[in-house]
Amino acid sequence: MASYYSIIQYVPNPITDERINVGVVAFDAQIVKVKFLSNWQRVKDFSLGDINFLYEFQHRMQILASQGLLFPGDCLNGQAPQERLQKVAENWMNSIQFTEPSASLESLDILFKDTINEYLVEPKKAEKIVPEVVRDRKRAIKIKFGYYIMGGSISRAFNPAKLSD
Repeated sequence: MASYYSIIQYVPNPITDERINVGVVAFDAQIVKVKFLSNWQRVKDFSLGDINFLYEFQHRMQILASQGLLFPGDCLNGQAPQERLQKVAENWMNSIQFTEPSASLESLDILFKDTINEYLVEPKKAEKIVPEVVRDRKRAIKIKFGYYIMGGSISRAFNPAKLSD
């Protein structure tokens, strides 16, 4: 049985048509699965204003998916789900848009995981930058002990040529 997916995108300014992926919906003839970003910081940075309506849309979509529906206003009318979503993808001109449904021969579960990994970009946690404090401490120890142990003068202890790692 074929599975389908569509990307849910946020378009803050229809004139520029710039968009950011905020969710994915994957479905087959009986089951609908939806997933949204867990970290919305990129969307907030991208947005022109308040994005609370996106949180509300996310909540609504999760409820609809649990009922087998694909989008707000969807109804089970005997038409294939991909056809219903196709009409929405072609006609919606709101700041929340769906891409045209794409088919896959993968199982729904595999397709759902693959689309999440491919299209929902979560910000990576910033790597901690370890300052070169360790190197500075080593150098300080060499300077301090260099003076006392090497029996030299202060100028000899601070000589960079003598302090190589």
